[in-house]
Amino acid sequence: MKLYDTHSRELVDLRKKPGEKIVGYVCGITPYDEPHLGHVRTALVFDLFHRFVTAQGYEPVFVSNFTDVDDKIIERSAKLSVHPFALAEKYERLYYKLMDFLNVEPLYAYIRVSQVIPDIIEAVKQLIDKGHAYVTPDGVYFSVSSFPDYGELSGRKVEDMSLLEARVEPSPFKKDPRDFALWKSRKPGETIWWHSPWGDGRPGWHIECTVISVKFAGFPLDFHGGGSDLIFPHHENEKAQSEALMGQKPFAKAWMHTGMLRIGEEEMHKSLGNFIGATEIMSKYDPDVVRYLLLSTYYRDPVTFSEEAYNQAEHTVSNLRSYFERLDWVSKSGETRSQVIYLISSARDAFNNALESDLNSSAALSEIHKLIAQLRVEDVNVGEALLVKEFLSHTLQTVFGLRLTRNRTVDESLIQDVVELRNSFRREKKFSEADDIRNMLLKHGIVLEDTKDGTRWIREQ
Repeated sequence: MKLYDTHSRELVDLRKKPGEKIVGYVCGITPYDEPHLGHVRTALVFDLFHRFVTAQGYEPVFVSNFTDVDDKIIERSAKLSVHPFALAEKYERLYYKLMDFLNVEPLYAYIRVSQVIPDIIEAVKQLIDKGHAYVTPDGVYFSVSSFPDYGELSGRKVEDMSLLEARVEPSPFKKDPRDFALWKSRKPGETIWWHSPWGDGRPGWHIECTVISVKFAGFPLDFHGGGSDLIFPHHENEKAQSEALMGQKPFAKAWMHTGMLRIGEEEMHKSLGNFIGATEIMSKYDPDVVRYLLLSTYYRDPVTFSEEAYNQAEHTVSNLRSYFERLDWVSKSGETRSQVIYLISSARDAFNNALESDLNSSAALSEIHKLIAQLRVEDVNVGEALLVKEFLSHTLQTVFGLRLTRNRTVDESLIQDVVELRNSFRREKKFSEADDIRNMLLKHGIVLEDTKDGTRWIREQ
């Protein structure tokens, strides 16, 4: 399995064999508001990764977090007059609900920052003892100058202080403007805090991920993932403190970063009014269409979510479902042709190769569409149809997590009775009445197809 590493700017081979663990950490959400489509994009990418390595025989140990101790949570909870942990739990629950809706498989562990405070305090102690951190009246800071490799991940230059300072909290007690908080002293009115050797307070943003990943995943990681907006300062700081803490490098063999999400022609931001949250996603969209749309673009590239893009994805998913269901109609007998076996085997190899080469989902999906174009339902026999269906079940359902069969909410015997009524009208040459029934069924997503073996129906939507 090869992954593009943001740090080295090249593909790195994880050098793993089936049966071995692939260990990684994915930065989770700060639950101060609804999870949104940007969070969904990252979750789906790593769900695809998780599903694929599982299918290939590896043992995935993927860990993620909830940043339930954060300035944004504290500020919003104060405005709403609720406890910060109550606010965080509300949106954690919504996140899990959204993941279930999208058919995202659970990771190995989801850890709240509030669950590892003693571990964080111990990590900060060690960084101070090793000369990588110092105590001030407003907390404890990591000393960036003590870590010569700082800036390598993001490619930031030390001289570019204006850009650095724009993303790092100011403090009159810092020795260097680039230094970042490991522990923040308690402020008046704050409702969440813990005792520490440096006074009451709470963790800074970055230290949580180091502690959670080392404690629950291990060191070094095979990969560390998140959105590309986290490269600086979060991942840069996380890399520095982790390698300083452990006294060795690399923290991660590969740093994986997903491209940004665009709504139409602009990146999604609340300030632009183009925010698409969990409630809207679950009320307006087909989860499998959302999965297909966001996974059909290579994860490192920006992806656009628009009405046009959604409609195109919806059409594609509908066609995939139709093709998958029509394979059950095949009744033609015959020997399984070697050419069909070759096409399926080649498609499977190309599919796996695409995902093994930096999780290239776009290339993997193109192999599926190419095979479908080569093997029309009308041209295959029963044995061949079974092989094609097994291939699609593995690639689209198991690996990509698409649900190709729909829930049967209408009694199928009732649908069949209506189909037979329509056919009786046709035999009686009452074509207008027959067409009315066909159109009525179509409004409910039932498509009829007349064949030499009789009339069959499928659910199109």
